[in-house]
Amino acid sequence: GVSFSIPSDKKTAIVGPTGSGKSSILSLLLKFVLPDEGIITISGSDLRSIDSTWWRKQVAWVPQFPYLFNDTIAANLMMANPDASNEEIIIASKQAYLHDFIISLPDGYSTQIGERGARLSGGQAQRLALARAFLKDAPILIFDEPTKNLDPQTQELVDEMVNRLVGEKTIVIVAHRLSSVRTADQVIVLEDGKIVQVGKHAELIERDGIYRKLVFQKDPAT
Repeated sequence: GVSFSIPSDKKTAIVGPTGSGKSSILSLLLKFVLPDEGIITISGSDLRSIDSTWWRKQVAWVPQFPYLFNDTIAANLMMANPDASNEEIIIASKQAYLHDFIISLPDGYSTQIGERGARLSGGQAQRLALARAFLKDAPILIFDEPTKNLDPQTQELVDEMVNRLVGEKTIVIVAHRLSSVRTADQVIVLEDGKIVQVGKHAELIERDGIYRKLVFQKDPAT
């Protein structure tokens, strides 16, 4: 079984090689599945004892491949918060560095997207999913590699934006890249479905182990 604790208002990164169990951890955190054994605590509460419907309202999730509806950009954003005001929608879009792109479109936030509308690039879809998460304003943010499809400059800006939320939100990042891991308060390292290391980047990089191997493999200049 897998047991770990996610501290409140801190940033936790979950890393590991392909097939190490990162997606399974994500499914457990989102309560799509329940653990057979082991305990996951978030902010001191055992996840199994928390009502699933209530829990999903507390969590904003940014998947690796966001789902977009055949509707306007505004409607896609408001899926996260149907009561959001125009001002709140714009603030969330600016936080995700999406606003300038939206207002460059002839119909702005009323632009139809999806099969019958404008096609968004992978990076634009990712930013829309980020804006959706910011608009939900949930206390817990779970990201599955939030910057995967972004260009390096936007990736850096989004990383900074996420880091600014530390202290007021609990952040969990399932990281396939290591750029968002260095600033994490806690790094959980997986291998073959098991937690093999836990610590901060600076501590783990000094130890001979899977984390150090992953870092040097992906970034020889580290």
